[in-house]
Amino acid sequence: MKLKNIGIKGIGSYVPMQDIPNKNIEDLNVGTTAEWISKNLGINKRRIATDEVTSDLAYQAALNAIADAGIDKEDIDLIIVATSSPDRIAPSTACIAASKLDLKRPAFDINAVCGGFVYGMQLATNLVSTGQYNNVLLIGADAYSKNTDWSTRNCVFFGDGAGAVIISKIKDAWIDTEIYGDGTGTETAPGDSFTCHHGENFNMNASAVYEFATKVLPDSIKRMMDNHSLTNEDIDLMIPHQPGHRVLFKTSEILDFPLEKVIFNMTNFANTAGASIPMALDRAYREEKIKNGDVLIMPAVGSGWVWGVTLLKYIR
Repeated sequence: MKLKNIGIKGIGSYVPMQDIPNKNIEDLNVGTTAEWISKNLGINKRRIATDEVTSDLAYQAALNAIADAGIDKEDIDLIIVATSSPDRIAPSTACIAASKLDLKRPAFDINAVCGGFVYGMQLATNLVSTGQYNNVLLIGADAYSKNTDWSTRNCVFFGDGAGAVIISKIKDAWIDTEIYGDGTGTETAPGDSFTCHHGENFNMNASAVYEFATKVLPDSIKRMMDNHSLTNEDIDLMIPHQPGHRVLFKTSEILDFPLEKVIFNMTNFANTAGASIPMALDRAYREEKIKNGDVLIMPAVGSGWVWGVTLLKYIR
């Protein structure tokens, strides 16, 4: 459902300092090369949190989004963190981030893995539309380096980072989000797309992710565009979750969507899970690729399975 006069007031992101280039992974002798990672995944390097945890990344991204919005942190009414790599089982990473922000506000996490930011967009925008909240801080933050077995080939996929937006009432802006789910992605291997048990490192079936993502992403993007009677020409930018360049290439091919209008953010940061869309959004914003009045589409898919699409008219 299109929510009118709801939009993004501020955008920010943050990545840790430590760089891990592909050559470092090649030197680990995990069965891949720097060239293969770059060619097949579109990743040249990733950032890794060494002395930071997920809430630290979320906190820094939040500060940047608040500054960009031109508001005081006290103007934040609610904090939502989309993460599947929380600091702890309890309390929530959102509560820990709120403490670091020195804010006494309602705060909670959602876990829809790589689809978490889009799930969070549906929550945040609907909460603002009720009039109960003026400014909702939505953060996507993940640090999967802490759940990575660096002795296996799976270590190529992820990087750490956070992105944040302030959702507020904005005249003439509008936004619509549709989310979906299919629990068959929780089955045991080989059907298990991506899983991480308590106290263990993640396990991933990359082929299963590719097959599912390239099926549901084009379908859900097309459905959203059809719902609003939009064509490819009406979309100014696609800012997708970053599961791998091959997924994004195939999705664009199926939709006949121009690659020059797709934001690719994996090259220097890899897949940052729930943070990938807001990080890519912030980069596009900082590079002035987003213009006032642009129509943006933001699709995501995550294990479980979960997926969704946000469509919005960007007004600042």
